[in-house]
Amino acid sequence: MEALKHFEWMRDPQGFRLAWIPIGRTKAQWVEPGKKWSEKYDANGAENLHIRTTEYRRESCRAHPGLYIAGYRHDVNVRKSSPHAKPQGEIVRPFETDELVSLNLLRLENSPRGWLQFANRYGLLGHPPPLERWHLTGRDQRLFTYEVEHEAEWHRLRKVLRSIFVYYPAIKKRDSKRVTSAAFALRDGVNRYLRNALSIEIDFDMPDLNFNSSIRYSSFGAALIAEAVEFIAGRFEAKQCVVCGSWFRSGAAQRRRDRVFCSAACKMRDYRHRKHRLESV
Repeated sequence: MEALKHFEWMRDPQGFRLAWIPIGRTKAQWVEPGKKWSEKYDANGAENLHIRTTEYRRESCRAHPGLYIAGYRHDVNVRKSSPHAKPQGEIVRPFETDELVSLNLLRLENSPRGWLQFANRYGLLGHPPPLERWHLTGRDQRLFTYEVEHEAEWHRLRKVLRSIFVYYPAIKKRDSKRVTSAAFALRDGVNRYLRNALSIEIDFDMPDLNFNSSIRYSSFGAALIAEAVEFIAGRFEAKQCVVCGSWFRSGAAQRRRDRVFCSAACKMRDYRHRKHRLESV
């Protein structure tokens, strides 16, 4: 859990946007987030947008149709001192509090709107290896480029997390009819997602003259799966806040086991609610 608490990721402080490539088309268009993945969008085709990957050995890869989330804007040929230049990104530490981020992700609306809400708080999932990363280019007042991520990555992550938090209760109950298939499905799904996503790094501590090892997560998606694995390994317990319903870590290396609030804000909100109820009696 210590490696996760020090995990740093990057999000776009300007916010993320959704781009859409209709079936049979090659160009992308900006769209507003909707409530369903399959709905047709009223897109603005005024801007000429292209989604492509970095080309090696002159191969040509066509982007899949569907929704893409775009962030980390870079204006091309603009000096850093220019007022048009935008921040490169903002560092966030998703796991430094007791919030159980992986389980709270499943509480979000499974829609483009929920996906965008999660990205605006934490950033892109970033699961594919560097050589498979895609980017969007276009022009408004200036030529710009974004990093993008296809909706399939969001669906894939939710599927693995759902298998962990749904199959694990059946395994824990030792239901002989379900435990074998659930356990192997859970193991295979997690291992496939984490393949080539973890590495070990060492650092040298000068005062102690010792080497220290740490786990490095190559993507935010891998870190989310690792947090869920820590849960099924019994490193902490999952509790749900009685005020807002958010999940948080409890027990083991976390805070008190008898906690019922996810934060001080929810504790104060509950206190004010009880106080108001007593005064109205």
